Amino acid sequence: MADSEEAGLAPVGGDRRGGDRRTGDRRRVDRRAPPPLWRRPSAFVAYGVLGALTFVLLVQALTPESEPQAATIANDAAATGMTGTSALPPVDPASVREAYSVADFETLIAEGDRAVGQVVRADLFCGSIASRQVRDIAGVNPALQQLADADGRVGGAECQWGREGRTAEILLVVPPALAAEFASAPEEEINFLRRRRVGAQLEWLGRSEALSLRYAGVLRDIVQ
Repeated sequence: MADSEEAGLAPVGGDRRGGDRRTGDRRRVDRRAPPPLWRRPSAFVAYGVLGALTFVLLVQALTPESEPQAATIANDAAATGMTGTSALPPVDPASVREAYSVADFETLIAEGDRAVGQVVRADLFCGSIASRQVRDIAGVNPALQQLADADGRVGGAECQWGREGRTAEILLVVPPALAAEFASAPEEEINFLRRRRVGAQLEWLGRSEALSLRYAGVLRDIVQ
């Protein structure tokens, strides 16, 4: 046995594989193929930039457009050619009717045509001004007709009547001359929404057919 080992022969019953194949060079770094383009460091950097850009675009798409500054609103409204509040008949302070509560709002509705044209004082919680179409029909309220531009549009805001009046809502038509003051009114959180608190003297239009049968009013003055 000793002689055979000295002669370089493999021992009987021993490992005949000729050595440990794990010592081969199949895992040598210099023999590996280069990684594909999509797994290289520069590719991961590009993935990060693309992801960040996608996130920014998604946020911009889901974020509502901010309302323009008050001065811009007033200038844009004046550019439409609409008549300002000065063109409307002056309000007699003695004729202003207080209607702060939801019950007062419902009383105005119940009075129907008898309440149309009255100027009432109310606390409104309003959203932003947006362009509204006035339908071309007979019998449009004179105040509404005077404020419409050449395309028959006015600026109006969705408003809640009083702090607790979740279902008491009107469309408030805002003249261009009052747009800047309206936009700068203080904001409060009402029902998880930011709304402007406006102490409004408004001309009650009732259920206006010209405004798609919305309960509406024309803002005549702001009293904070």
